[in-house]
Amino acid sequence: MLQIKFDKWVKIRIGEPITAFDVDNNMIIFGAISGYIGQYLYNQNELRYIPDVFEEIIRGVTIEQEKVYIVVGDVYGYIFDYQMRESHQWKFERPHSPPLCSSTLSLCYKTKTLLLSVAPTQNKDIGVDISTKKNSLYLFDLQNQDSNTYYADMPLLQVPFDFKGDQLLMLEYLKEAKKKLSILYLNDPPQVNILLDIDPKIEYISHGRFVKDGILFVENHKIVKIYNPIEKSQKAIKITKQQIVALDYHENEITLLEYDGTVTILAKEEQIIQFNILKVMQIPQELVKHKYLFDMGYPYYIKKRDKRIVISHDLGLLSFTLQM
Repeated sequence: MLQIKFDKWVKIRIGEPITAFDVDNNMIIFGAISGYIGQYLYNQNELRYIPDVFEEIIRGVTIEQEKVYIVVGDVYGYIFDYQMRESHQWKFERPHSPPLCSSTLSLCYKTKTLLLSVAPTQNKDIGVDISTKKNSLYLFDLQNQDSNTYYADMPLLQVPFDFKGDQLLMLEYLKEAKKKLSILYLNDPPQVNILLDIDPKIEYISHGRFVKDGILFVENHKIVKIYNPIEKSQKAIKITKQQIVALDYHENEITLLEYDGTVTILAKEEQIIQFNILKVMQIPQELVKHKYLFDMGYPYYIKKRDKRIVISHDLGLLSFTLQM
């Protein structure tokens, strides 16, 4: 019989959200908007913090092959040993300025980080190369410590959804409520491939992810769909009761988090597990009384890795273990 075990509530100060984390069977590594990094060890039930506080937001955390990779803003990559005792710093070689840094997004996939600029502001072509009139995209591999710069014709209004090393999934906004799901291939030169024209009647598309057989996305907050680019077909695999606030895809499993704390795990597009985090035995009563954990509008994250499930919320991180 499946049981859900509550492990740990990592508390944060209000207004200082967790911005990135990763988890394996031994530990959680997490970073915050204020630049600090923490580590929770499951076997020891011990919470530690790295002495150094970095000068920028923690944008990415990856546990990969007995090392921990940290992305600090759009400036540095740090490679730690698995015990988080020794580290090596790698400064990203790219132009820096306050306007450019404030408009730069960092997307992480395993040991790779892609830096790209959002839409230009104040009528200045931020992130656009003057000589080519194209957007500059910087790809850094923290493991190999090498980098590439790409110049691409990016849509003016687009939202990056997901990155998987050599491809970027994005949603382009057009006039008259039209939207398009597209993939940017980091070739030489980069190419944009339009996948799907979104029906203008659909108001909201979110949580786009690359999955094994296509593209996963959420329509109007509650309808989980998969688009198959080969068959050019889409189907709804789940309709939730509450708004979806976070989503994870890993090793062919989809994990959904709803506004009320309901967690649903799908395998082969079929529901296999569902529970509410506030109804798990030994969950702190302070959280139960608070009730609404996803009200501050942060980007929220959920990750399922093997038997561990970790969730970020307004008051920190929650960890659960699936026990058979």
